[in-house]
Amino acid sequence: MGRFTGKLSKVAEGILQQARIKRMSRGDRLTEAEITESLGISRTPVRRALKELCENGFAYAEQNRGCFLNMDASEITVENPPTEDTDTPEGLYRNIARDRIKRQLEDTVTENELMRRYNISRGQLKRVLTQIAEEGWIEQKAFHGWRFLPMVDSKESLRENYELRILLEPQVVMLPSFEPDREAFKRMLEIQRHIAENGSGDFTDMDLVSLGAEMHELPAASCHNRFILQTVRRVNMQRRAMELLQSVDRKRVEGQCAEHVRLIEIILSGWYVEASEFLREHLKRSLREKINAEVILDISTSGE
Repeated sequence: MGRFTGKLSKVAEGILQQARIKRMSRGDRLTEAEITESLGISRTPVRRALKELCENGFAYAEQNRGCFLNMDASEITVENPPTEDTDTPEGLYRNIARDRIKRQLEDTVTENELMRRYNISRGQLKRVLTQIAEEGWIEQKAFHGWRFLPMVDSKESLRENYELRILLEPQVVMLPSFEPDREAFKRMLEIQRHIAENGSGDFTDMDLVSLGAEMHELPAASCHNRFILQTVRRVNMQRRAMELLQSVDRKRVEGQCAEHVRLIEIILSGWYVEASEFLREHLKRSLREKINAEVILDISTSGE
């Protein structure tokens, strides 16, 4: 039970990913409101995805009670059938990201050019371009075409991305409005401690990327300033394209999780000055490790 061969919608995959991250068990409720908030979408596609999960055995519905997971999240296995890379939104996203990083796409492109290049329909393209626009590395021009914006595609841009994080994130916990959501931090503490102590084998690469972003958005969400939270999320999204194109260094991630555990413990103890300094050093250390790994250089020059 739990093994599935076929295509699930992106929203359905996102729900299962969240279930794995949260280490949910059979019978746990899949709440529309929580899914809507975590995925940043409206309730209509969430309802469709929940119905899809029920139809494929991942969940079950009870009248007037809602939808529930039909198995432990650790048992879930989705085996997507082989397809051309651009047949899926994720594949098309990766191709556009890779081609842009390798400078095989100009600063300005038209939809017709991209449709011909990737042999896709306008509907397929629009869906992915909308996602990329939400992540902040492309924008639609006023009259015709799309313009690429700065993205994390080099050592210099990675350093700039982290410099903004180092300026912003440690200051968040020092704001007078900062009041940690203790339950949310405790849930994250359990997950981070599990990875630090037992390894990351229970999680996919994409789970770990999403979990890292969620960890660093928690303090921003606790300062009750929507503009700060929006900025932190956007800065995280700008690294997503690069992170999806490389293999996750699990040893490094497990080490970061141990630091996340310590950070959460300091925050929950109310030692915000110490938390601010710890977070600043954590981000500096993470930047040094990524720069030394030279993963961006490998991606930008591969295949040339």
